[in-house]
Amino acid sequence: MVHVAPLLFKSLTYITSLPSSIILKTPKGSFYWWAKTNVKEEIAKLGYRVKYVPHELIKEYNACYRVVYQGKLIYPPAADKLGIPLNEIWISELLRSYERYVLFHELREIKHRAEGCSVEEAHKKALEDEKRAFAGDPLWERMNHEINLAPEDVLLGVKGIGKVLAWRIIRNRPYGSIEELQKVRGIGKKRFKELREHFWCLEERDIENSEKEEGQSRNQHRSVNFS
Repeated sequence: MVHVAPLLFKSLTYITSLPSSIILKTPKGSFYWWAKTNVKEEIAKLGYRVKYVPHELIKEYNACYRVVYQGKLIYPPAADKLGIPLNEIWISELLRSYERYVLFHELREIKHRAEGCSVEEAHKKALEDEKRAFAGDPLWERMNHEINLAPEDVLLGVKGIGKVLAWRIIRNRPYGSIEELQKVRGIGKKRFKELREHFWCLEERDIENSEKEEGQSRNQHRSVNFS
């Protein structure tokens, strides 16, 4: 009798040990599907702790890590500034709804760093990995239109936004509101209107949700009959 489970485990172990360049050539629907749907399970097996922190603390980075992967200590300079302990991945509390995509990105970035990529190169490759895994996913597409998270190619997809202006938008992050885009050199009323139609801001949405919850709470108190 063939024991399928051990063979499957060995196959997955072998695949995950391959370089990213080989893994990403695997047809969609096989390993790639497994990787993106089991990212939390993989992070748990690696012994990493995922911690949600106040957005104000991590808003310049949105997510960051300090981990040991394949015997290598891997972390970006931001981890020192934030004081992230070993084997922890920190995520802004405002990104809970997008956890699946954020963790996938961070894990792919860690793996690319382990293969010798610089922080910037690993980040770019992880963005490419995201596209291959989640293109067409409405929630992922929405996340990529948050002004502090939007990749360069998404910014370039907006009429009137070229490479120089896209670079300025990225360099001036973080934004606490869409209105702050007007402070970026080269963004006048016309371009701002175009950008406002395509992008949204995480902090603004959080304020809107808080105000909505407060309003609902007040209405509930008013409807209570104490007679």
